[in-house]
Formats: sequence, C-alpha cells, structure tokens
Amino acid sequence: MIRIQTILTTSLCLALISGCGHFKKKDEAQEAAPAKYERISFANPQATAAERAKCEAAGGRVSMGGILGHEECVQTMSDAGKACRDHRDCLSNSCRIEGAAGASIEPGQAVTGKCAITDSPFGCYGMVGEGKFQGVLCAD
Repeated sequence: MIRIQTILTTSLCLALISGCGHFKKKDEAQEAAPAKYERISFANPQATAAERAKCEAAGGRVSMGGILGHEECVQTMSDAGKACRDHRDCLSNSCRIEGAAGASIEPGQAVTGKCAITDSPFGCYGMVGEGKFQGVLCAD
C-alpha cells in the first residue's frame, strides 16, 4: 500500500511540476523581438492611390515634406524616444537630439540621444553617432 502511495504521490508531483512550464519567464530574445519596419517611398512627387493605400496600411500618413513639397509617407516609429547612442540602435536609423538642445553641445562630446519619433528626414536636429555628438543637420 505504501508503495502505491509513493508512486501516486511522485506521479502527482511530476505532473504538477511539468504543468508549471507555461509560467516560466519569457526568454529575453522573445521579449526583445525586433519590430518590423519598411520605409515606404513614392516614385513621383505625388503619391498614387496604391502608394497612399500602402502607406496607410503600414500605419503611416501622407504629408508634404521638404522644400519642394513632395508627398512622403511618414510613419511613427515603435521605438520613438528610446535612448540611443548610434543610428544602428533605432528602427528609423536616426539617433537624435531634438530642437535647440543640440546648439549648446560641442561635436565629439559624449551624449545619449533618442530614437526619432518618425521616419521623416526633414527638420533640424542634432545627430548622435558612436555615443558622440556629430553636429546639427537641417534637412529640407
């Protein structure tokens, strides 16, 4: 009788332990899965209906950009505002210091930037590369 109880108790414990597997913490690689992003460009200064639809399906919006006023697909980045030290840290490929903050920083100074909010290249912002301030860029 004791042998049967031992076997049943052991079996029950093993079943409980194996059933707890789904409560394990997620693997770090699963948590940090990269977001998918594709830059959407238009062939001409004005987007076609199909290009507009593709932009909007990707969560973007069509807006005028640059000095020439060509239409562009502007997408908000999923890592917008994340701390970065280089363009490779960001989906948009742009690690920046926004606004006037970059005006008081010397090129070569160690800094931490933020990933761009959108993928639009237009505007003025400080560029960060390899953990250092690279200077201000104004793109129009």
